[in-house]
Amino acid sequence: DLSTGQTYQLVHFARFFLPAFCAYQAAHQAFPHDTIQVETGNWGAGAFGNDIRMAAISQILAAALAQVQLAIYPFGKAGEQQWKEGVQLLKDALGDLQKTGTPLTASNIFNRTQEIATRAGKPLQKRTGNGT
Repeated sequence: DLSTGQTYQLVHFARFFLPAFCAYQAAHQAFPHDTIQVETGNWGAGAFGNDIRMAAISQILAAALAQVQLAIYPFGKAGEQQWKEGVQLLKDALGDLQKTGTPLTASNIFNRTQEIATRAGKPLQKRTGNGT
């Protein structure tokens, strides 16, 4: 697994994205005619030290693909700012991929998001856990 300061790779993104997508998709399939809203926050970012932007990107993408809505509770001003940064990275990646005609797969979206974050000097990487 990753140590503090190491950059996330696609396999790490999958560990965030796949459980969220499976849970959201199961809810959508159980109630296909209802609007599903999931209340969420910084999955794994506290005690586990994961990047809140990674939590945001993976959950937003999973919700969009599973056709559910998110209600986001990012826990404080710092968490809110990092969610906003994650949302912006995701928007930028989607825009870049659409311009180039690259397929909008989860892996392409993550890879482009990581490229954009790295170019900006703020790659998606493991943080120090807070012990909660």
